[in-house]
Amino acid sequence: MLGVVVLSAATCTKLGWASIDGHQVAPDTLVMDFFDTEPVRQMKAVPLWYHGELCWAVKDPLAVDMVNLRLLTHQPFSMALVYSDTWQVLLEKMISCREGRGFDASDGGGRVAGDASMWPYCHLVLSEACMQGCSDIHLVSEENQGVVRFRQDGLLRQYVAISSPRMRAMIGCLKHAGGMDVTETRLPQGGRLQFCLRRRRVIGEGSLGGILPDEFPNNTQASLAVRLNTLPGAHGETMLLRLLRNQPLSLDALGITRVQRQSLELAVKQPQGLIVFVGPTGCGKSSTLHALLMCCDREQQHVVTLEDPLEATLDHVHQVPMRPAIGLDFAEVLPHVLRSDPDILMVGEVRDAKTARLVLSAAQTGHLVLTTVHGASMFSALKRLQQLGGCCMALSNAVNLLVEQRLLRSQP
Repeated sequence: MLGVVVLSAATCTKLGWASIDGHQVAPDTLVMDFFDTEPVRQMKAVPLWYHGELCWAVKDPLAVDMVNLRLLTHQPFSMALVYSDTWQVLLEKMISCREGRGFDASDGGGRVAGDASMWPYCHLVLSEACMQGCSDIHLVSEENQGVVRFRQDGLLRQYVAISSPRMRAMIGCLKHAGGMDVTETRLPQGGRLQFCLRRRRVIGEGSLGGILPDEFPNNTQASLAVRLNTLPGAHGETMLLRLLRNQPLSLDALGITRVQRQSLELAVKQPQGLIVFVGPTGCGKSSTLHALLMCCDREQQHVVTLEDPLEATLDHVHQVPMRPAIGLDFAEVLPHVLRSDPDILMVGEVRDAKTARLVLSAAQTGHLVLTTVHGASMFSALKRLQQLGGCCMALSNAVNLLVEQRLLRSQP
């Protein structure tokens, strides 16, 4: 045994790895949920735990395909060398975890809703979604299990299936981090949290952390906002996590043509008028509005935005988040905003007749107004504005630009 220990210690010193005894450690049951047994066995590596980064245990450093291990993990990880004569013990522990023999499904592994010990596994899901460029994470409670799904390029796909108690514990942890009522599971709720990103490693346990994507090439740290929404269901709560950028994209990053960009820049330089974006929910209208505001001279112009919800923060812009629960909606706050001498006004969405009348009036009285309308086409947007009380003369005088927007998949 001494020879094995000495040899392992020498190898770990050379590689900068830790050395472990398979009898004294065990894979974390929650981490094992994220990996299938057969691919892991073929990789000749066992995922141990996740504390800021994933730790893999191996028996023979020369037998491990590090390239495939990186592809399987999708994020930075650390390595540990297992004493060769205890490798089989660790492998059997991994199989036991996968078969559920080491986990009491009745109590969620001793974890309760809102338990901070679930944070590392929330890290793992959020980091993976960020690394893969996903826009949404769905935590779905089904009859016999919980399912984590990612939305990437507009398509939903399953990331991992976990037990129902663990799903409840993860949702409870995220509700606690997002300032929501952990004990309330019968009513829909909404919340928000900040997700810190680093380029080389994940921030350690105790703060939500993840991987810095390539879209931040000159930074070593950035952050994303995560918007949380829960919905009760027949088999328990379902949670949607929308990943939002704290900083808006530029027009160049939107993938528009040179002619389209010139049209947008020309319209936003007009002293007054109405710019309307139309498209279905989730097609990126708010992102385009924010990118367009970045082209304005925000230091010499008073720019005010009314948003529901507030998705990104803009420098030198007065942003007003809507709070319908206390009566603060677009129609209520618009008259007060118009008395605050704005040069440029962004209204998140035209939803009712009063908002439509105020927007059209502001666009004809010295204000540049940007807004959105849900619709299938530019013609349906004009028809919608007419239905909300906008006459043809007012529309023809106010509207400077109509933009119909759709999302295209970046990958076939």
